[in-house]
Amino acid sequence: MQELIFMIGLSGSGKSTYAEQIISRENSSGWNKLTKKWKLVSSDEIREVKFGDVNDQTHNEEVFDYAAGLIKEYLNENHSVVFDATNITCKSRISMLEKILRSDSDLALKIINEDIKISYKFMATPLERCLTRNELRERTIPEEVIIRQYKSFEMPCEYELAYVKDFEFYDGGIPMSYKTD
Repeated sequence: MQELIFMIGLSGSGKSTYAEQIISRENSSGWNKLTKKWKLVSSDEIREVKFGDVNDQTHNEEVFDYAAGLIKEYLNENHSVVFDATNITCKSRISMLEKILRSDSDLALKIINEDIKISYKFMATPLERCLTRNELRERTIPEEVIIRQYKSFEMPCEYELAYVKDFEFYDGGIPMSYKTD
């Protein structure tokens, strides 16, 4: 079964590290080793490649439209995908889901029929730890941005629950799962 994983969490929460671990683990076993069945779509990498600056937040609509296009392309090629972005609000997650489903009835049908499983991986890293990690990074985010992310964070809303079948929360590296089935 294909899977679309949304990484969710504050800057510095460990999303990108965990996303890379998922890709590495999944692509190093069995048949996936040859086919590289799992793909990573990162909003930061898109900013870097398309606009030359990972911190450039002035092209967000273009970045997320491009990300949605890549996700659709990979899913239609029968890959599984990890989408690495903060994804902290219901609005941002629903917007991405709608971009992916819009104008692709075959893909929408696969998701509705659960041939593609949508999962959320929440990095429930405490704010203080995110701020500390941020200080240690080569590329830092302004502290006020991370605090604003923290204040804006939203748990999944009812609309999302129609599509999302699996939630995993990571607190201090310990997974805590919740299934919607």
